Amino acid sequence: MKKVPNWYVITGGPNSGKTTTIDCLKDMGYHVVPEYTRMMIDKEMARGKTIQEIRGDPKVFQERALKLKLLLEKNAPRNKLIFLDRGLPDTIAYHRFLKLDMPKRLFKMSKNRYKMVFILDLLPYKNDYARTENGQEAKGIHRQIKKIYRELGYKIVRVPVMPVENRVKLILKNLK
Repeated sequence: MKKVPNWYVITGGPNSGKTTTIDCLKDMGYHVVPEYTRMMIDKEMARGKTIQEIRGDPKVFQERALKLKLLLEKNAPRNKLIFLDRGLPDTIAYHRFLKLDMPKRLFKMSKNRYKMVFILDLLPYKNDYARTENGQEAKGIHRQIKKIYRELGYKIVRVPVMPVENRVKLILKNLK
């Protein structure tokens, strides 16, 4: 069995505070990998595309997101402590939520990939430029994310709603 990289996932449904938490960890000097779908969306919007054009075909969007996620993780050092804004199992959760066919290898590839997973409780829902789901859909995605990480056997630490500094303290306290 290969050694699990020193990677920790910060995840949760849309509007759980992942990016704010990751940014706080980055400001503290930790190495982070930003959310791959936001990177993709920002790049396409800079080219003049609308969010509807970018996310219009969920299957194409998820395929592109998966490719970018795999590339980002391929280039991340395995022995360095890294916090990732979402993990590969999030892609499975989105595929299931959207009722899309999923690449067969994705489930196997997602096992034993991360040291630990921190799932942030949802904040009161607010829409932003990159989101197309509503509050109810965000809750459904959140449930799928929790379910898939459990199915894959990950140790999960629940991070309740609290000021970001307290969320970060809780995460750092629970590193193994």
